[in-house]
Amino acid sequence: MSDRLDLITRFCAEQVRTKDGRPWSCEGREWVIDEFYRPADSCKLWPNDPDRLCPSCSDKIGEFVDYGWKNTTIGAAHKRTGCAGLKLEPIVLSVLNLPRREGKTFNTAAYILAQLFTQKNKSIVYVASSGDQAAALFYENYQLPIEQNPKLKAACTIVGSKIHVKTTKSRFEFVRTAHKSITGRGLTHIVIDEARDISSRVSSSLIPSVFGECGYECPRGHMQTRDTPKRKTCPVCKTKLIPWQGRIIITSSSGLIEGGENDWFCELIDQLESHPHRNIHLYKRNRSENPDRNTAAVAVMDEVFGELDSMKHYVDIEVHNQATRKGEEFLSHREIMHTVDQTLTNQEGSAAPCVAFLDTSRTRELTSLVIIADDSDQDDPTAPPWDKIRVERIDVWSPEQMRGGVIDEAAILDHLKMYMPLFPGIVDMRVDTRIMPWATRLVKIVRREFPSWGRRIQGYNGGRMERRAAYRILEQRIISQKIRIPHDKLLISELKAARRKMNTDGLIDIREANREKRHLDLVESLATCCFFAHLDTLQSRTRLDRIENRNVAGRALLDRLYRPQAGGLNVNKF
Repeated sequence: MSDRLDLITRFCAEQVRTKDGRPWSCEGREWVIDEFYRPADSCKLWPNDPDRLCPSCSDKIGEFVDYGWKNTTIGAAHKRTGCAGLKLEPIVLSVLNLPRREGKTFNTAAYILAQLFTQKNKSIVYVASSGDQAAALFYENYQLPIEQNPKLKAACTIVGSKIHVKTTKSRFEFVRTAHKSITGRGLTHIVIDEARDISSRVSSSLIPSVFGECGYECPRGHMQTRDTPKRKTCPVCKTKLIPWQGRIIITSSSGLIEGGENDWFCELIDQLESHPHRNIHLYKRNRSENPDRNTAAVAVMDEVFGELDSMKHYVDIEVHNQATRKGEEFLSHREIMHTVDQTLTNQEGSAAPCVAFLDTSRTRELTSLVIIADDSDQDDPTAPPWDKIRVERIDVWSPEQMRGGVIDEAAILDHLKMYMPLFPGIVDMRVDTRIMPWATRLVKIVRREFPSWGRRIQGYNGGRMERRAAYRILEQRIISQKIRIPHDKLLISELKAARRKMNTDGLIDIREANREKRHLDLVESLATCCFFAHLDTLQSRTRLDRIENRNVAGRALLDRLYRPQAGGLNVNKF
């Protein structure tokens, strides 16, 4: 633990108490130290060149270190390995996205009080979501702990919503969420609490206040200067001076996406999850770790109110910390997580009946292979085929990670040659050949050169109607819990990002929440697999019932799913 972090945690433990008189403690809330206090005053390791990294350096990316860290990754001996090494990047912005009642506000207050009373010349502004709420939060989390401690009370002056510490010359102020009241001042720290309720204009007006704040200081809080010092050590304790800069802390639980200015926090989380930044630390958690949480009350809200169509969106927000848009989400967080089986892993092979789909791309989107297996009870001869399914394997290829930023079709072929013979139960495999010449070539090659398994592979040119049917089937399986999926972060995040959108023809399509941020690559593959599993079930039934016209039956299935206004689907075309 660094000198500064040790100083802050000791101050909190010795000087800060809750409104009911209990001393500050991070017991049961280790995230307070590991994901909040430590990164808020430190730096992290970042690659000089992400394309030239050794395994050791790759494992250290994002690790928190103090300024002065001895960088052995750029020495001559290390360079000879071909690795470009790591550099030190200051963490200017810390973003905490946690469920309600996790202690965000109180632990933020403890951190701020430690800064005010132990560090020189700190200027901190705290923004809350409303004037009335700000007044109550200020009294309970700042004024009351000071008034309960004679030592702190004697060292500072409190006037209205402002605190001035005489010994350190540090100051603190609560402000209302009006952009005109918070501009035009230099600040060492900006704290935005419950950002989901604060407009983007207020936030963007406040953040430039740290632009001009930088210099050198003693890590033990003895001195601070905005100029380059003539000496490199503190005149009081002789500790090496370190650079400092203005820092921003944004905390909030997730909120309802309404298409307004308050959506910026949800967009920020999406941006940082897909594109981590060298100067930002994001800590996001959907599951509560509050040791004092009333689990019975949480269960009531989740299990009862979560079943109500008018309430499930708010349950996703308040219980599962999942940002959502009312009325547009494809599936709720609760519905998705009920299908997740932690024991499922990528299988190296399977004799079970399987359906596979290879979703192809070239330069931007992912190429993905999803294999699903019949999960019906094999010991029950009356169990219909494909009544239940499980995800047997998921493989993903990103163009960004391949030479030239282009999908390597030879690598895909090699993968199929290795794994497809290990799934002899494959009854149908489709390859997306829509506007993908390399995928068409791939189908021809495997059908010609590997007939033992390649004869079951066909191209797929399905359109909008098939896509709607596939998503409807996937939705039914998830809601009825007749599908098991692995705990695959990408698949789960895509399912949560899926939204219902009204199309120009008056019918509903399923699309990603933000096309520029996240595509539904894996979900699309999974839905298509479910679609062909249903068609196989249909064909099995027609064989048993000796029905000759399978095309009519296929069209009837799709009519029941979406009732299209256009002509029917010819299932033979794909």
